Amino acid sequence: MRCALGQIWQGGTCIGKAKEYSWQAALDAANALNHQGGYAGYRDWRVPTIEELLTLVYCSSGQPKTWNDTGKLCEGDYERPTIYQPAFPNTPMPIVGFFWSSSPSAPNAGVAWLVDFYYGSGHAFVKGNFGAVRLVRGEQ
Repeated sequence: MRCALGQIWQGGTCIGKAKEYSWQAALDAANALNHQGGYAGYRDWRVPTIEELLTLVYCSSGQPKTWNDTGKLCEGDYERPTIYQPAFPNTPMPIVGFFWSSSPSAPNAGVAWLVDFYYGSGHAFVKGNFGAVRLVRGEQ
């Protein structure tokens, strides 16, 4: 999805306020969307894995990589949010800069992975905290 859940596509951009979810509520929201008829004619939406979500990190400085799937912070003089704005306009920043992945953290059952599009990094976060969600389609 080009927009976060809670936003709508209108006039060539995402408008509205992104909804904030705990990790489990994010997974539940994807299931609910599919059971309620889906979106754009599809009913296979899901929360992306951490690996998938990291592919959206765009470090305009090119450091450590332009398409920064490393999980490390963007470095140097880079634009925020750290996502390619022509494809994902009006990504919520900085208050809801965290986007949940579906990936739990193996060492700690109370933690899951997310991407912080303010700094362009991935890290573990307590599942009860709130973040935005951008869904993807298809099999994992």
